Amino acid sequence: MQKISKIYKPLHQGKIIANKKKVLGSFLAPIFKLSLAIAILIFVVAIFVYAGDVIVDSGKLNVSNNLFVDGNGNVGIGTTALSYLLQVGSGIDGKSINLSNILFLNGTSGFIGLNASNPNSSLDIVGAVTLRGTLAQLPSTLGQGRIYYDAAENRFKVSENKGAYANLIGAGGSGAWAEDIANNLISPIDLGRIISIGTAGPFGAEAENVVTKISTLPSPRSGTACAAHASSNKIYCFGGANGGSGEVGMSDIIEYDPSTDTRIVKTATLPSPRGYSSCVANPQNNKIYCFGGESNAVYTGQILEYTPSTDTLATKTATLPSVRAYMSCSFNPANSKIYCFGGFNGGSFFNQILEYTPSTDTLVTKAAILPSGTVAPSCDTYSTSQKIYCFGGWSGFGSPLSRITEYAPSTDTLVTKTATLPTARGAPSCARNPGNNKVYCFGGLDVGSTFLNQIVEYDPATDSRAAKSATLPGGRDYASCAVNPATNKIYCFGGANAAPPGANQISQIIEYTITTPSTGRLVVAGGNVDVTNNRIVNLASPIDISDAATKKYVDDASVGGGLSGWTEDSGNNKIYTTTVSRNVGIGTTNPTYGTLEVAQGNDGTISVISNTVGDWIFRKVRSDGSNGMGIYDPSGFGQMALYAAGSERMRIDSTGNVGIGTASPNAPLEVKAGASNDVIRLQSTAGNYCILRMSETTTCSSGTLIGTNVNRALCLVCN
Repeated sequence: MQKISKIYKPLHQGKIIANKKKVLGSFLAPIFKLSLAIAILIFVVAIFVYAGDVIVDSGKLNVSNNLFVDGNGNVGIGTTALSYLLQVGSGIDGKSINLSNILFLNGTSGFIGLNASNPNSSLDIVGAVTLRGTLAQLPSTLGQGRIYYDAAENRFKVSENKGAYANLIGAGGSGAWAEDIANNLISPIDLGRIISIGTAGPFGAEAENVVTKISTLPSPRSGTACAAHASSNKIYCFGGANGGSGEVGMSDIIEYDPSTDTRIVKTATLPSPRGYSSCVANPQNNKIYCFGGESNAVYTGQILEYTPSTDTLATKTATLPSVRAYMSCSFNPANSKIYCFGGFNGGSFFNQILEYTPSTDTLVTKAAILPSGTVAPSCDTYSTSQKIYCFGGWSGFGSPLSRITEYAPSTDTLVTKTATLPTARGAPSCARNPGNNKVYCFGGLDVGSTFLNQIVEYDPATDSRAAKSATLPGGRDYASCAVNPATNKIYCFGGANAAPPGANQISQIIEYTITTPSTGRLVVAGGNVDVTNNRIVNLASPIDISDAATKKYVDDASVGGGLSGWTEDSGNNKIYTTTVSRNVGIGTTNPTYGTLEVAQGNDGTISVISNTVGDWIFRKVRSDGSNGMGIYDPSGFGQMALYAAGSERMRIDSTGNVGIGTASPNAPLEVKAGASNDVIRLQSTAGNYCILRMSETTTCSSGTLIGTNVNRALCLVCN
């Protein structure tokens, strides 16, 4: 027993030890495996993180708040407040992103740099930028400015203030400018180029632009009648037709402001709905006159007077000789009268020329007539000769015209010009551009019932016409076009591109701009010129006498820092203004008797040199254009007319004959009697008077008979 027990105990102890080791091994094995798995997992995650991918099945991953993945799968670098799929915080000095030392993002300023590690603007690029060409873009309602490169036209297009795209510069090429860094200069490569500042170009060649404005008419319409108001530079459109069965007219009056591209419907309305009237502005009294019109085949002979400043409309006493629509009217500034051509009353085509005098509200039918009855011509006045030119129209149903006629109000004569429109057409709309004195006609309907999108230019000085490169955005007839005198841009309103009933009426407002070449090398508008080296410095605010070495400034405050208004130079004092009154003196240094004072010279006090017909030599009007008076050259052949209250009162013809109340005196003094047939009134200093009076009979109703001749008598009436 003792041996056995001695032998068993060590064995038993060894087993216990062995069992303890086994138990320990079985306990440590899972821990080891778990540790190994965690190490492998960390290693794998590290590999994934290093590789740029993070896989999160659930929960969040946060690596020292530098790399963070939330439960939504959003990844943050340098931030734990995540709102986006990938969000990067601001690094040191705002440096947030660097991609291959090419793309840099500053998280503090928000600036992006391309090859610029420290961008100092929203987009800072080192190197050239290439814009791939694309197709024409539509106006965007997003953002204030957009730019793209038009591959078809090979030029940049820019949209400002959500507007339509326009040319940024001229056609693409090898570059127009060169920079001389050494001399701090920039100059055009082509020495023949003209530089423009503050005004449209290019000035070295003619340029056209057609823009569809964002504003539209309140409803689609044709046959609206539009006229430009000179004092406000706004355009007013009256009525129109909806193109339905019977061409139902409209009665609204619309005001369009080209400077802001906004239109409003005025409170005043036409007396009844109508379209196809003709409206024309009288710049001398700042009112607009509308003639005739029709709605649903009901024609009117009314003459309406609209005052934009008060938004009031009046129906005049005078009327057209008969009801009619589809005329074209134009204002003649030489005699302040309006002339209307042709028209239609539903059955007859009129060849009449009508003359309306706003100051007296009288209308007469002239002796001259159109070559044929004409419907829907378009007419405008050529300012140099004061002649009126009419384009196209219809001489009968389905018979459009290509002719151009010239009417001279001073002689009441009409001629057909040699030039013609490119094709016969009715219902074009024409307007004269004061900038180049040419007439532009838009659209029309030709003999094949094709609605034209053509723009035709006519030069009255040379009797030549040309079809322009620019076109309307679609064919149309019965649009109405008017020029904005502030910019010389032409605006066309509405029109139709299908025949009624069910005509496709148009609500568009189209802007046409044509820029003619300039003879100068530098054209500046709406800004200052600042040229150093004692030449010209800031015309608006001269500082020192050395600012102008050769000529003084024209400025109402100072000249070169002096206290005088302006002079040509201090030695000759040819032109001078006083400090307080700002009177202008020519040939005197002390103009005190009026706003303009001219000292007598060897060649006369004032000379006006002009080769044109119908010039004002002197003119005074009220601020609203009414009650005008002045001296006028009515013919260009040595005649002189005196105007008062807007009408001619006395004429001196080229032979020296003087006419009072008549423009054609046949004696050294010819006086047309007034309403009571009084010819001359003589009054003493005591107030007593005698009147020389004409009688249409051989007796005098009062006074003393001086003499008779057949059935006339001359009477002397004294108080």
